[in-house]
Amino acid sequence: MTDGSSRRAGGGQEHRSRSRAATTSGEHLDGRSRREWDGSAADARVRAWADAQDGANAKYRDAHVWYDDEKPDNFGSYKLLIADVIGGKLTAVRGDGGGRGP
Repeated sequence: MTDGSSRRAGGGQEHRSRSRAATTSGEHLDGRSRREWDGSAADARVRAWADAQDGANAKYRDAHVWYDDEKPDNFGSYKLLIADVIGGKLTAVRGDGGGRGP
């Protein structure tokens, strides 16, 4: 959006920010994992799960807290990776704000 507002990835409420948008309300974020975090490996699994090898898409977006909604196809637009694929399902594994992407 060019007016300085951003939107939730699922089409929810608008929020003011600098061309960043919050992702979904958490429908995929239903569990926690105690395994050690490996952001690069998690990102690779999320890309494969989302079938997002050539560019980011809505499923890939669900694994992140924020993205630049002016460049939604660019992997570099996504910040704060908080989910991983566990047992074939996207699951929240980072609740402490430490998931900073690959």
